[in-house]
Amino acid sequence: MDPAAPASTKAATESDALQDSTPAPSTTASSGTIAPPTNAPSSDPLATTVAPNGAQSLPLQPITTVEDGPDDEQIAVPNDESLPVTIDIAEPVGTPVDVGSPAVGSAPQEVRSRPLRFALYGDSIGEEIYPYLAFFASTVRSVVIDRNVYGGANACDWFDEAERDARSFRPDIVITMFVGNDFTPCTRPTGHDETPGTIAWRTVADTNALASLFPESVPVYRVGYARSAMQQEAFDASGAGNKVDGIRYLLAMSSSNRMHYIDGSEVLLEDGRYTDTLPCSILDGTNCGDDGRIQVRAAGRVHLCPAVSSSQAGVINRCPVHSSGAARLAVHILSFVLPASQGIR
Repeated sequence: MDPAAPASTKAATESDALQDSTPAPSTTASSGTIAPPTNAPSSDPLATTVAPNGAQSLPLQPITTVEDGPDDEQIAVPNDESLPVTIDIAEPVGTPVDVGSPAVGSAPQEVRSRPLRFALYGDSIGEEIYPYLAFFASTVRSVVIDRNVYGGANACDWFDEAERDARSFRPDIVITMFVGNDFTPCTRPTGHDETPGTIAWRTVADTNALASLFPESVPVYRVGYARSAMQQEAFDASGAGNKVDGIRYLLAMSSSNRMHYIDGSEVLLEDGRYTDTLPCSILDGTNCGDDGRIQVRAAGRVHLCPAVSSSQAGVINRCPVHSSGAARLAVHILSFVLPASQGIR
């Protein structure tokens, strides 16, 4: 089995479309190479820059990615700390996105005595935001990220990994990102299609069950996504609900002092509606269009990478271009997570 896939997805199918679709044949295709944040000559996220015309360069702290290795062991993959790595912050173009605190472009904070440990669980949207999440987090402090993201997965697919991580990796913070895939065995207990409301309820229930595998002292940040173009059109035509909006609502309603909710749609929708483009932000640099806007959703109008038009068995290809939507969503998440980590040494 591909070590990048969760243990319960040995029969993974076409499941990462955010609207209903016909399942594809079973596969264990790898989630593959993670894309660099933007237009880089190297596949290493640390070897990239956000904006070539940047006004300020910030030194990055080292990132270590912890991945599933052979025989279910974890292997640490340190990046080459000798690389002369910087992140170029461009002057704002168009209307900047409020990225919260700490703001991108602020001076890096003092490195703590040990790296901050994140455990990330998600689907293909998690795959898209991961390189940006790691990249921008490293501008603030040294981080180790246990990456558990796989196209077509849902929360129940990661129970075994989360239980193991709670014992061995012991994260400081858990981040979840699920859109409501329902094609893997654990998401289809009846073996039949279910309503969007049932899928949303099961996704949130399983996300909360995953969170319960970690000690009460570990904060969990559960991220909601933004509806697809098809879901927006269905809502406009008939007022029909969808599982993505349902998940957002249920996550918000089940929030607590430990179980936090981050509304990812805040940085992906425009006036509460689906949009292909948004005004350029400080994160986009010279990638901005002549009209002051930039594409934030995929060509298929579901994912984030502008170059992605569809998924194969829930798996999307490596994004070869700057993904403004993924960058915005990652920084939005960090604007909640990093301030909460200041007391962790």
